[in-house]
Amino acid sequence: MNLREFLAENNIRPTPWARQSGLVPEVILRYLNGQRGLSAKTMAKIIAATGGQVTFADLVAGPGDGNRDGGQPGDGNGEGQRGEVEP
Repeated sequence: MNLREFLAENNIRPTPWARQSGLVPEVILRYLNGQRGLSAKTMAKIIAATGGQVTFADLVAGPGDGNRDGGQPGDGNGEGQRGEVEP
C-alpha cells in the first residue's frame, strides 16, 4: 500500500499525520506531490508510523495516484527502476 492510499483509507490528512509521526510536513507533502524523494531515515519513520502497512518497496515505488511520470531523481519514479532496460 502506498502512502497516499494509507492516508486515504484511514481518513488522515498528511500534515497533522506527519507532525504526529515526528516527520516534517513539507517533506511528506513534497513526496506526495512527486517533487522529492525520501531519505532512508524518513522512510523508516513512515514505515513505523504506518505500522508496516506502507513498506520500503512502496515508498521507493513512489507516492501513488498515477504519479509515475516526471518525478525527481531519487524519488523512485525515474528510469531504470526495477532493473528495466530501455531498448
